[in-house]
Amino acid sequence: MVRYIIKFIDDRIDLIIKKLKVQHSETAKMESPLRLTSAIIDVNGYLRAKEDALKGRVLLEVHRPKVAVGAKAAILADLFKNMGSFNLIISIDGTLDQPSMTLSSSATKTLASGLQNLIKPKLKGVEKDIKKAIDSQLKGDLKAASRETDVLEKLIQNELSSRLGLAGRTPKISGEGKASEEEEPLDLFKGRGLPSKF
Repeated sequence: MVRYIIKFIDDRIDLIIKKLKVQHSETAKMESPLRLTSAIIDVNGYLRAKEDALKGRVLLEVHRPKVAVGAKAAILADLFKNMGSFNLIISIDGTLDQPSMTLSSSATKTLASGLQNLIKPKLKGVEKDIKKAIDSQLKGDLKAASRETDVLEKLIQNELSSRLGLAGRTPKISGEGKASEEEEPLDLFKGRGLPSKF
């Protein structure tokens, strides 16, 4: 049974609604991504207008909510599937010409932590994909760089070998003081009373 109490006291309106049942068909075409399809709502609020100033507060307590999630918000379906009771507070200030409203809810923290839990695995997947792409690119670059350094290393080794080979040979002097065949440096000491191997 729904109870409504509306009081007008001077410049103030009080509104109390108990056990208001909300029931919408989940099968109806959804225009919005989220829609409250069923709940029991208690409302307790007031609005005061004194001269030109407004002051008010409305507390909505939503019990046993069921939220239908449209295609545009399908990723949030699990988040709203088992949503528990929550409240919604609307604060009204300002003037009659320029009213202002602020909205707060106990569901904010629940939804924020639920979104974090929903997004973390997806971000980890994206992070893994990025790392794989970077690793694959780096492996290719490292292989190419390794091939280039191998070629350079072989060129340097060949050049050093040829230079050291030339430096390691001395011309053989014949009895007439002219250079003839090339001779290894250790060959100079052979037959002169020195050991042939060091």
